[in-house]
Amino acid sequence: MNNWTKKIKRKSLGSAPTEASSNIPVSESVSLSSLSRLEELEQELVKLRDKRITGRTKQLGLKVRAEFLKRLKELAVEEECFLVEILERSLECYEKHRKNRNIF
Repeated sequence: MNNWTKKIKRKSLGSAPTEASSNIPVSESVSLSSLSRLEELEQELVKLRDKRITGRTKQLGLKVRAEFLKRLKELAVEEECFLVEILERSLECYEKHRKNRNIF
């Protein structure tokens, strides 16, 4: 059994700096205007996200092309829904199209 009779004293790190370092050039600093369209879409999706219960319990991981992801996010923002809802609707449309094609 350990017998810790002395408390460990931690040194204070001091107050946080209030100004940025002068060794960082302006061109390297990040600004909101430099965000890519994909990052802007991701921020919009986060704003639209709510805490509703969706009933989705299984995780699905996919690797897709950047252009596909961009188009998917644009649709989700336009429709104000989750990415998975766009995929679910797409699957429904595909199944209907496939079913209609096999009638003949």
